[in-house]
Amino acid sequence: MVLSIVATLFSGFQAGANIVEAGAAVYGLIHPNSENVLKKPDRVVMFSPPNIHGLETLEKALHETLSHLKDEWDVKGIQIHGKLGTGKTTIMQHLNNHKLVAENFDVVIWLKVSSDGPDTITEGGNFSVEKLQKDVMNRLNLDLGIPVDQYKYEIMNALQNTKYLLLLDSVKAPLSLDEIGFPENWEERGSKVVFTTRFERVWRSMTDCSVEVGLLDLTQGIKMFSNILERSGNPIKTKYIIQAVQLCGFLVTAIKIVADNFKFERNEQTLQDKLNALKTWPRDGDTMITDISRTIGFCCENLTYEQRGCFYYGALYAEEDNIPKDHLLECWMAENNFVETKAHWRYMLQHLTDRNLFEEDEREKYVRMHKLFRLLALYNLQNKGDICLVPSKEVSSNQQDTGIWEGKHWISLADNNNLEPFLISPGCSKLSTLFLQGNSKFKNFPDPFKIESLRVLNLMGTSIESLPDSLANSKELLVLYLNECTKLLNLPPVLENFELLQVLDITGCGLMEVPKEIQKLKKLKRFLVSSSAISGTENISEVISELSELEEILIDAQSEMETFNWTIINDVTKSVKTFGSFRLRMLFLNDEVVDIWEVEHGVRKFFGHELSIDIELDTLFQKFVELFVASGGGP
Repeated sequence: MVLSIVATLFSGFQAGANIVEAGAAVYGLIHPNSENVLKKPDRVVMFSPPNIHGLETLEKALHETLSHLKDEWDVKGIQIHGKLGTGKTTIMQHLNNHKLVAENFDVVIWLKVSSDGPDTITEGGNFSVEKLQKDVMNRLNLDLGIPVDQYKYEIMNALQNTKYLLLLDSVKAPLSLDEIGFPENWEERGSKVVFTTRFERVWRSMTDCSVEVGLLDLTQGIKMFSNILERSGNPIKTKYIIQAVQLCGFLVTAIKIVADNFKFERNEQTLQDKLNALKTWPRDGDTMITDISRTIGFCCENLTYEQRGCFYYGALYAEEDNIPKDHLLECWMAENNFVETKAHWRYMLQHLTDRNLFEEDEREKYVRMHKLFRLLALYNLQNKGDICLVPSKEVSSNQQDTGIWEGKHWISLADNNNLEPFLISPGCSKLSTLFLQGNSKFKNFPDPFKIESLRVLNLMGTSIESLPDSLANSKELLVLYLNECTKLLNLPPVLENFELLQVLDITGCGLMEVPKEIQKLKKLKRFLVSSSAISGTENISEVISELSELEEILIDAQSEMETFNWTIINDVTKSVKTFGSFRLRMLFLNDEVVDIWEVEHGVRKFFGHELSIDIELDTLFQKFVELFVASGGGP
């Protein structure tokens, strides 16, 4: 195989083939069938939970749950219950990672079942069946492109002969596993369900045994706090630790958050100031989340105005969503009229991450907000009246009154299943951000749709078939996400009215070509598009060459590798030869973004592919690019 690939590379040189033609040949040799690339789901997807060694309360709950899992037949469903912040999710993450679990189950499936918001702190509903099905489909590497009403049967077929462990985090109401797609006879194969909940009496029919998670005692709290400080090499006097643990109410989650914040401080006066802030937060109000807000709210005390705004903006995304950093930064830059460079906002986001207000993934491509921080942000935003955010469940009656939208700057209806009451001529004269992503049942905008102040519109994954002509009123629009709108087959002329638009994402749409109207988007800086749309566009180089301020094109080829037309790269690079600074990137399998070509201050250079599909492909294509450029090749 290796000799065949090497021969292909060098025969490409001798024949004068360009880099993309030879690259396609290499890919074809290594992966003649795209099905070979799609892996079976991993048995376990590992978490990185906090260390619980020496925390007897959590260790006991974990060991008790493991002992129930060993009961092959008598125990099918295990409930882990306790107050908010006691560490139930931490226990589940350790359970997920445990060697015993990997040895006894074919696959472990983790599902986040519900979300917490200021109005959902009491017992409420779970996420929709469709959302849970999508999460299972993603976990099992199944095709999300099939009709939604087929998800159940696709899941059922994939798990028919599988012994699985289903871990359900934050259950608020009984679930119908059959409706999601889990086979009716799942228990006959030894499959089991473990779920966490704050409500002991929830889903009694699934509860064969129950494990309660209590509060830490003072000794355990001090140990946990000290362990976090030791990793940072920052010793703090025990008297401060004792005060902090007591103010945290002996809650695992709160102790982790506060200790992570304290570990940066070495000045005793600053530590005392933080403790004082911890005692007095919040300054007004008396709700069910006051204790939680008091515990973690002090972390936001010293944020600048723009840092606090970005933190609040992150709460618009669904609970514990993986938020693409580029998306968050683009939206927040739009809220600030792109007055600062992306580097400025990246630095600010890193500052928030360093303070643990956001958590970064291992690949540093995504961030997400801990549910308690999101809860705090929503609580504060509602008190300020700056936002109307609808939780991802059945909406409450007072939120269906569109009159309360007037004066709101940000509205998030992400993953909401009850959109129609909201979109009947809402009055939103100040609205700048509208999130509708993830609503597969959302098909139509109200007519007319007149929100002149709109800057960010996220329609990702909706079922819209067209954009209303009245959207032309939104002339201040700066960021538009239409990705995964599979029923959107064309874009109307209204697109050319967005003269200020700087970011446009049409990846995964039903578009067969790049709309000609895009040439009118003279301010466009970042364009994300499927390779099929570029391939289907006649004279694509002429279209792109009109976008004189374009800085980046990202071509999504991850679903089209088998038929990918590598000459696209040549077409695109021809169109941007006169651009001062430009970057061409591609999105391949496994969500890998690869820099292909870059122009900076008139200097052009290639980058080697770093596909994570196959190590041979990594190494050989890298060498091939180096040899090709050294030989004088390239655009």
